[in-house]
Amino acid sequence: MDESLVDIVLILLAALVAVAVIPTFDVEPPTSTEINDSEIQLMPLQIAIDDSGAFLYADGSSDNNVVSLSAQGLYDLVYDTHPNRTIEFTADRMAPANILVEANRIVQEVGRNAVFLVVVDS
Repeated sequence: MDESLVDIVLILLAALVAVAVIPTFDVEPPTSTEINDSEIQLMPLQIAIDDSGAFLYADGSSDNNVVSLSAQGLYDLVYDTHPNRTIEFTADRMAPANILVEANRIVQEVGRNAVFLVVVDS
């Protein structure tokens, strides 16, 4: 009888310790916020990265006007955008990984948020 009481107490203590020691992570879960009617809704700045590693941007001056950007041109374009505008990169699955890393470095250097989408069509 005493052994079962000791076992129950040890199990309760172990459960208490397990609950008390919750690991903390530096990752914050995504949150959503309500958008007010008075807030400006910004479309993301969309930039494509092709399989050769070129940055492609449709400047909107005409339907099929796609401009190839250098790293400096990408920096200037991202720098000139609204600070709350998200930069959206769409990369071909064969795009060089170092180009994606370079794009991320540029976006972080400017202090903007970016989303990377890799297209994997067979």
